Amino acid sequence: MSIAHFLKHTDWDIEWAYDPDIPAVSVGEGTTLVTPHTLLKNLGWNWLDIKDLGFTPKTGIYKENWGGCNKYTHSFPLGNTGMHFNAVGFQDKVFNTLKDSNRITLIEENLTGYENLDTNFVMVCSGSPKKSDDFNYHDEIPVNAAYVTQCFWDNPRFTDTLTIARPYGWVFAIPLKNRCSIGYLYNKNINNLEEIKKDVLNVFNDLDLEPSDVTNSINFNNYSRKVNYTGKVVYNGNASFFLEPLEATSLSTAEKVYRYAFDMWYNQLTCHRANEKFNAEIKDVKAMICLHYMAGSIFNTPFWCSAKEKANIYIKDLFSNNDYWCHNLTQSLNPKNLDDVEIGSWNRWSYRYNVDKLGLTKKVEEYSKCLT
Repeated sequence: MSIAHFLKHTDWDIEWAYDPDIPAVSVGEGTTLVTPHTLLKNLGWNWLDIKDLGFTPKTGIYKENWGGCNKYTHSFPLGNTGMHFNAVGFQDKVFNTLKDSNRITLIEENLTGYENLDTNFVMVCSGSPKKSDDFNYHDEIPVNAAYVTQCFWDNPRFTDTLTIARPYGWVFAIPLKNRCSIGYLYNKNINNLEEIKKDVLNVFNDLDLEPSDVTNSINFNNYSRKVNYTGKVVYNGNASFFLEPLEATSLSTAEKVYRYAFDMWYNQLTCHRANEKFNAEIKDVKAMICLHYMAGSIFNTPFWCSAKEKANIYIKDLFSNNDYWCHNLTQSLNPKNLDDVEIGSWNRWSYRYNVDKLGLTKKVEEYSKCLT
């Protein structure tokens, strides 16, 4: 996706280095509203170009068993959709679309020593790094493991991404053309995989889905790089950050990373300011995720007690520190301010709707009294 942007908006020659023996990691199969516009703008794609990717339109996010009203749909604006697609197929299609450009040189090698490479600029998209002091770890987000099962069907039965709170975490359901991907997000330090496998049977039953033996168990950290921009070198994708997929923000955040890189490399943004904007984006996404956990769920379990407490402390601290995100969030509660102003990856209407449906309006109003 980064290469597509720089091919479109520069005249630069690009060396694309990758190790063919290390497969790309599939990170999520749903998007926000940003990605379809990006694919049109940078690749010239239309709906026919993605029909072979198991594509279905994503019309909103359905949320069940969370705090507040229990069931609601954060529906996208009329005329706007996100996407559900096969992640592996998507990666292959983008690669095959770009690789034959006369401005691209493919290098089948796993490069290191980025600052010393003989090139003007480097963007590193090398996957999940080892744990180190180079990263901030976001333990306010309470999930660190996932159990994913593919359920095959003849036709999709819904067009929203489903996010269903469960006793040990929450479950996503992503409807593709020929299968539904069910992922149970949980905390491996509180619950074990056997508990997850047993509880997810309730989701299969509720959705009338037949689980297959195509499963995957994943452990992960929630993290972001402390210094994402050094001037010459920029990190993106999992080499830069990973925050759990509750709001499907990975691709839209990655897009902002390469846009800030573009501005920095064209001397329209300082390196310091690029890092500031990156850290602000990570904070905004994390805060939106934590709003959901602060609302809790219908379950009174060790996972939810811990998740709710951690999230409440984090959001309350943001208000106590007079964070600008909190001012924007509070503004969204005023009907006169429901315009297209973005707070991170969401506009004020989306924030107001989620805060209301999660039953957090009074708490946000209470916390906002400490803002100056």
